[in-house]
Formats: sequence, structure tokens, C-alpha cells
Amino acid sequence: MAEWFTELQIEELREGGMIKFQPHDDTFGPLEIIELKAQSVLEYTWGEDRVRFELYPEEGGCRLILIQKIHKISSHTPKDLAGWHVCLEVIGLLLDGKRLDSREDEWEKWYQKYSELLEQFRKQ
Repeated sequence: MAEWFTELQIEELREGGMIKFQPHDDTFGPLEIIELKAQSVLEYTWGEDRVRFELYPEEGGCRLILIQKIHKISSHTPKDLAGWHVCLEVIGLLLDGKRLDSREDEWEKWYQKYSELLEQFRKQ
């Protein structure tokens, strides 16, 4: 966990438990664990949103599904989307024994792309 998402710290790993989130800009506080099934499901609050990780066994490993249930699209949404995009890239790299040179550079690239996509969405 520490190598993957340094800003997250699990305080109580149980339903109703807490995860601390300490981003660089201190915009979030504690996150409540809503659902937890060992090696299968982790869902927690993310501001007004929900974040859910699901693992499904597959031959030679497992499939990871990340779902963010967005309550309302805001100016912060492309930041979250870019962040999750980079987090998923980092998982793949860590599993391959590699590291991402600059998470910030990668985040900035995806933040720009998601900002543009959401702007197009708003115009429709």
C-alpha cells in the first residue's frame, strides 16, 4: 500500500473503519470503509463520492476493477480521474517490479486530458 498510494493510510480495516487520506493540498480528510470482503471488495467514501475496488480470480492472477461513483461532476473531478489513472498504472508497474519515474508528470498529462474530455462533455 505504501509503495502504491503513499497518501492513504488504513486506520481500521473493517466495515465502518477509517482510511486517512493526506493529499499534498490537504483537501480530504478521513474516508469511511463502507464494504470490505477479504481479498475481494474494498469500498469507501471519497468526499461525496464512493470508490470501490473489486478483485476477481483469473487464471494466473486476478482482475482488478475500480469504480468511482461520482455524485456530481465538479472542478475537482478531472483531478480525481487523473489520480486514479496514475494509480492504476502504478499498480501494473509495481506488479512488474518497475516504478514510475514521475507520478506528478504522469498525473499532469492525464489531468489535462481528462479536463479536456469533461469540458467537451459539459458543452454537449
